[in-house]
Amino acid sequence: MAALPYIQLYVADYLADTAHLSTVEHGAYLLLMFNYWQKGESFKAKDEQTLNKRLATVARMSEQEWNDSKETLAEFFDVTPTEWFHNRIEIELSAVLSKSTKAKAAGKASASKRTQKKQQNDSESPADVGQETKSSSTDGQQTLDQTLNHTDTDTDTEADTDNVCFINGAESENIGTPVGNLAKALRERNISVMPHNPDLVVALQTYGADVVIAAADMANHKNPNREYSMGYLMGILKNQSEPTAYRQVPSKSKPSIKDVPVHDDSGPVSGRI
Repeated sequence: MAALPYIQLYVADYLADTAHLSTVEHGAYLLLMFNYWQKGESFKAKDEQTLNKRLATVARMSEQEWNDSKETLAEFFDVTPTEWFHNRIEIELSAVLSKSTKAKAAGKASASKRTQKKQQNDSESPADVGQETKSSSTDGQQTLDQTLNHTDTDTDTEADTDNVCFINGAESENIGTPVGNLAKALRERNISVMPHNPDLVVALQTYGADVVIAAADMANHKNPNREYSMGYLMGILKNQSEPTAYRQVPSKSKPSIKDVPVHDDSGPVSGRI
């Protein structure tokens, strides 16, 4: 697995769950987490002695320092004589890998579609192109007129991300839709977002407009002169809705990734992650 460029860390949760660590143990645990994330796999070795030597090396500790801190640091992992396994990091790695795979697939599909369209255009005669351009211009004008005069009569509760039109390159939203209204309310609170933003739709469907707006008010209250991204707002929403999950729950067997809900949005990685 390729090295990941960053790891998200919720500082407040990390400090709450690692308050019992010494300064040296803090450094050792962070180094272990960073190496685990960068390698994308658990710590393994053929025997316990070799494994402990590797862990001490990663933690930048002497053999004596490692023996003194090993029991404390082991609280954050599922430990066997030949492996140290971190449940939450594995879940987050799976989520990031899934998101990356989907992005690559979408990119390839888009490139293939553009190639096919180019080949189709190259095969058309000039006369056909002229006729098609005239027809497309007429159809486009009719579509624009219909969009500008359209009144939304949808009665469903799902967020509508298609009700957006473009006029002379500027984006114009239909404020009559839930997603359009929410986007407008967030921009009034210094959140930079447009109605077609996928995170906006997810936030509306998952948390509801009132909760999303309350989170925006919280961010705006901290710094009224700062403009925030939708990604920043999603972080606040997730942090409020998810309980602290950094304390590792002892288990005799490794949890299956399939048994843990993985969001498409790359979640935060922190202390006990």
